[in-house]
Amino acid sequence: MTDIAEFGKILAVLENMFPRFELEPRTVEAYHLILGDLDADLLKAATLEIGAQDRAFFPSAGELRTVAFELLDRQRGIPTAGEAWAEVLKKLNWYEPPAPEDFSHPAIYDALNGIGGNRYLAHTPEDMLYTARARFFETYQALLKRQRENTRMLPAVREVAALLAKTAKRLEAGDDA
Repeated sequence: MTDIAEFGKILAVLENMFPRFELEPRTVEAYHLILGDLDADLLKAATLEIGAQDRAFFPSAGELRTVAFELLDRQRGIPTAGEAWAEVLKKLNWYEPPAPEDFSHPAIYDALNGIGGNRYLAHTPEDMLYTARARFFETYQALLKRQRENTRMLPAVREVAALLAKTAKRLEAGDDA
């Protein structure tokens, strides 16, 4: 979490990279609503990354947030779909299915199970592996997308979503109170 004073200094550096942009106090406050939950060092890195890009205009708060999380994603070493598929093929076994810890990322195990699991894949004829591969890629990418969306969700939005989910469960159970 970055306090608003330090956050203002970070945006001031970014303002200097875009000389036609004038940073106002209310802009700092608005950006802080969207970015204040992020670590100051991460925001500084995102600021430098944006400053190094060929941009004509000052970035929106959403663009800054996206760049910050993209930097985190790169550092996490999340395998590409092709790398994940290669891991699956290495672990493929007719008799003993792989465990979640056998893979470098939990989404690989979840995607494998999402397309039918080890047993399905081990019994797939070789000429049908292309179809299984395509299904795996699609499932893996969807799982990573959901994970990224959950990670990037603003804390205030997460709280409201949790409250709405709780209310929906209560209503589904027939409790109108």
